[in-house]
Amino acid sequence: MPYFRIILHGDGICVHLDAGTAGATGIAAAEGQKPIIGFYTTRFVRAPDEKAAIGKAIRMVERLWSKPPWSGINHGVPPRLSIDEVQQIGTIAYLTGRPRSGHIFYNNIDAPGELLN
Repeated sequence: MPYFRIILHGDGICVHLDAGTAGATGIAAAEGQKPIIGFYTTRFVRAPDEKAAIGKAIRMVERLWSKPPWSGINHGVPPRLSIDEVQQIGTIAYLTGRPRSGHIFYNNIDAPGELLN
């Protein structure tokens, strides 16, 4: 069964950065900072084909955002997920690929290049 690297884009969220959410997001809160409104994330999955791999990756991210801490700090809608990139990879890339979790967040729809880590 092949392995895939899926890059997903999520938007529609609204996470205000403050002392309470800084721990959950890993982003230091700064006074006057705009809320997080979207993210990119990568998932590595094993599936029989590309369509199944996409479905599996989407379910992984949806499940993550449907429970704490994300469900409690997101004041927007559940993330609207779209696929940014799908790549079939080999066994070694699957076993050593990093990161296995996490997000790259952004807070300005006009400048998604201003990513927060």
